[in-house]
Amino acid sequence: MKRSLPLIVCLLLVIVMATSCNSQKSVLSQMQKHAIEHVGDSSGVAKLLSFLPEFDERYVQKMFSLQTSEEPYGLIIYYEPSEEWYEEGMGLVDLLDETFTYDKWYEVDMYMSEEMFTYTEYLYSCIDNLGSIDYRYRTTPSGGVLVEQEYESLFRVDGPGIVSSTSR
Repeated sequence: MKRSLPLIVCLLLVIVMATSCNSQKSVLSQMQKHAIEHVGDSSGVAKLLSFLPEFDERYVQKMFSLQTSEEPYGLIIYYEPSEEWYEEGMGLVDLLDETFTYDKWYEVDMYMSEEMFTYTEYLYSCIDNLGSIDYRYRTTPSGGVLVEQEYESLFRVDGPGIVSSTSR
C-alpha cells in the first residue's frame, strides 16, 4: 500500500492538470466561435468576456469599457468584490472593531496569475484590433454604477505577452 501511494498521488496530479488544460481549451474553442474584428464591437466584447472564469472567488468582473478614440485600441476590465463576500466581510469587521475599515481588513490579492495570462492571450486572439487590456479593481461593490476614478489599475497588458505595468 505504501508503494502505491506515490503512484496514486502522481495519477491524481496528472488528471487535475489534464482537466484544467481541457477546460482552458474548451473556453478558447467557445471564444474563437465568437471572435470579432473590432474592439469597438461592445456586444461582441461582452460575449467574449462572458466565457472567462472569475480569477478570484471574491472578486467579480461586472463592467468593462472600450478605448476606441485612438490607437492602440483598448479594453478596460473592472473587478469588484461580490456583494455576498463584501457583506460577509463587513460582518466580520463589525465583530472585531467598529473603527477598523474594510479597506484595511481586506487587501486585494489578485495578481497576474498564469490562468489570467492565458485568458488575456485568448482575448488578444479573438479581437483582431485589440491593442491593450487594462485590469482595474475596487475594494467595495459599485452598485452597478461605473465611476472610473474609484478603480485602481491592477496591471496592463500592451499586446500579446507584454505586461507593461502592474500595481504590485
